[in-house]
Amino acid sequence: MGKHILSDNPSTKKPLPERFMLAGFLVDSRRGEIVAGQDKTQPPHQIEPKVMAVLLLLAQHHGDVVSQEDIFTQVWPGSVFSPGSIQRCITLLRKAFDDDAKRQDVIVTHPKRGYSLKPAVESLDLPTNKKELEKEQEKPDQQPKVLALSIAGLAILLFLFFFRTFNPFSPSDPATVITPFEISQMQPITATGRNEYFSRYSADNRYVAFIRQDDNGLDSVWLKIVASDELILLTKQPADVVSLRWSKTTNTLLYVLQQGDDISVQKIQLSSTGEPALPVEILKHPNLSRFRGIDWQPGKALYYLADEQGQTRLFETRLSDGQRRILLTGQSGFKPYGMALSSHISVPNGAASDGQEMVIIGFNQALQTVVKLLKLPSFDSSNSLDSRGKKPQTTDLALLDPNVYAIDWHPHQRTFLLSDGNQLMQMDKNGQLSKINFENFSYIRYPHYSHQGKGITLTLEKTDSDLWLTSLTTPQLTQKVIDSNTLDYAPTLSPDGTQFAFISQRKGYPQLYVHDIKSKKNRLIYQNPRQELYLAPPVWHPTDNRIASAINDKPLLITLTAEQTQLNEFDQAFGHPLQWYPAENALLVVNYSDKVQYFAKWTIETQELTPFTESSDLQAHLNPQGELLTVSNQEIRRHTVTDDIADDKAAVLFTVEGQIITSLAKDDGLYLHISKDDIQTLWVFAFADHSFHKVQSLPDDTYTLGDLHRRHNLLLLETQVVKKEILLLRGDR
Repeated sequence: MGKHILSDNPSTKKPLPERFMLAGFLVDSRRGEIVAGQDKTQPPHQIEPKVMAVLLLLAQHHGDVVSQEDIFTQVWPGSVFSPGSIQRCITLLRKAFDDDAKRQDVIVTHPKRGYSLKPAVESLDLPTNKKELEKEQEKPDQQPKVLALSIAGLAILLFLFFFRTFNPFSPSDPATVITPFEISQMQPITATGRNEYFSRYSADNRYVAFIRQDDNGLDSVWLKIVASDELILLTKQPADVVSLRWSKTTNTLLYVLQQGDDISVQKIQLSSTGEPALPVEILKHPNLSRFRGIDWQPGKALYYLADEQGQTRLFETRLSDGQRRILLTGQSGFKPYGMALSSHISVPNGAASDGQEMVIIGFNQALQTVVKLLKLPSFDSSNSLDSRGKKPQTTDLALLDPNVYAIDWHPHQRTFLLSDGNQLMQMDKNGQLSKINFENFSYIRYPHYSHQGKGITLTLEKTDSDLWLTSLTTPQLTQKVIDSNTLDYAPTLSPDGTQFAFISQRKGYPQLYVHDIKSKKNRLIYQNPRQELYLAPPVWHPTDNRIASAINDKPLLITLTAEQTQLNEFDQAFGHPLQWYPAENALLVVNYSDKVQYFAKWTIETQELTPFTESSDLQAHLNPQGELLTVSNQEIRRHTVTDDIADDKAAVLFTVEGQIITSLAKDDGLYLHISKDDIQTLWVFAFADHSFHKVQSLPDDTYTLGDLHRRHNLLLLETQVVKKEILLLRGDR
């Protein structure tokens, strides 16, 4: 097959063929595919329409620098400019061409100017000379065979059609078939450059509500008018907004505020012209934490999932009189963490209905996600909630991998939208999964169907955390030692201070590395072959070369030598390690697999787990005597352990001024990163005499304490930058 190089003259913009070669890859714009050469054994990269459009634009202007503004105008006409959308397309294209931002072998970045295509575009021609035509014609009997196969295939299709249509055993329930959601267009919803997330469309699709976060981490609720792109601020005072929910029938918005240990549910009604009324509080629920979701039957009841007294509970509160009851309480076999309510009540044959359904997801004891369908008791406003005595009917729908998922209900009620943070999926009521073709390198948050199911809104969250090395005496002189444009975090120093272990998501999922400080080389010590999403922060043994971590609360122990790595993985979820016991082959762990969080001692040889105490404290440590210390936002507490039972009445050892961000236990004391009046400082609480003194000021509030080594005068710090972008994925049907 012949080929020629298209013109490199930037002034000549020739239309591109549907199929062409670029950097040794076959680009098929009609199919939306990029294939490594013409090797049929390699699966093609499926490319979204907008991503392909960016590539074609660069190819048409080969040799020229195309600005981000020009790219956005051509690919997203009429939309608000969003550099993040272009950068995402460039990242996906580089991945498809086995390129990256450092090499730039295919797509070149010109800072503050735009992008250009480096290799020449090669056209694939049909054979034009006589010899090539003769070769094509020398393939005998192809047409008769193709015709015969076509007729046979048609007969099979007709047979299958009539068999399915008239076969009494063929399933006719549309719930058994998933209609694939095919993405035809992707566009930003706001694109203001601010951190915006949790977008929700109104019932008539005229408005989008979303949360905007300011530089202090406080939130406000905004409204976008879709037709005009006008933005309206709905909440005047910044607060901690944890959830949003529109009415499924009217333009009424609920939003949830976390106010200390209480939650407040506020309602805003929009007029027919879109004018928002003042917020009205419709529910106040004290002593709730970890709010996980809310939904409602307008005018009837609120349903919400939150933690109360250390247990996750599903509540129903009647709006007419405020009566409340618990529909579901998390147990050791099922700890719920997400929910979605169906949009209508099905009443078969006019009968009385218990048909309001809810899907709820949670962890089992193996930390796998279980999807359950709840049929809620019928709502009778004349009855007391407590007198009904009915509990939801529960059906298990699916058992998913050990990851955290988000879930939403499709408006037609037959399928669900799922995300594990990396990809989008659909699931039917039989538990059958179907992947939605959406490749990205950011974390997917808050996926949600539009009210007609023709679009999906979501938040793409990209976090870049880096590691810095400095000295305890002069922390202002920092040196960035780990920087991969992704998540690098949770460092732990070796006993001799020459290396540190850390977690990196440079491959798209967490892996464990060791960094040699002198040579500046990284060594991969745990590959995470199943690409699990949760890898516990590593803990280096204080005297030897062992490192402890956990995958989904299942411990793993790594022993390092100069030449190799010895790995020991455990099948049972004992918890994730916090600290090695002094002079014992045991670990202090935190375990979430029962009703509440508790700290425990895990003995490695016997694999015995000894729970100490249930606690909502954020962190736990051991002093040199093996005593249990817990750390809250402002207090250090000591628990007396007798016969492996911790005293619930812990003694308060010290109360700090300010907020404890993080803490580390070392031989001489407990080191605390404290924030007060936006000033970051490092303090130590001495184990010997319980004295408390300042070690050093930290550079600024962008740095948090990673690890330290007092004897070697080393201080490891972390920085983190989070970018959030709201997108709309439009379906082709």
